[in-house]
Amino acid sequence: MRDDRSGPPEDDVAPVALLLSVIGLLGCFPVSLTALAIAYLSRERIRKSDGALGGERTVARAIVLGWVGIGVAVVAFLVFAVAAVIRRGG
Repeated sequence: MRDDRSGPPEDDVAPVALLLSVIGLLGCFPVSLTALAIAYLSRERIRKSDGALGGERTVARAIVLGWVGIGVAVVAFLVFAVAAVIRRGG
């Protein structure tokens, strides 16, 4: 998907991190954690490549979506916990 004018090739792991972070938005906490780990590793590979690898924007999106996915999972857990407490008390 790259033409010769678009700069260095994208790190192979960056799109994987983005895909996992999108899946993690569904509230799957372990997938969001995995996406974040892969995204941070990919970002480090890109930075150490001295311009030989691209994909910084893809990795940045994966990191943001990964953290949003973790937030969604935490809110979902809290909602279920509060609902369980209310139901038990009522």
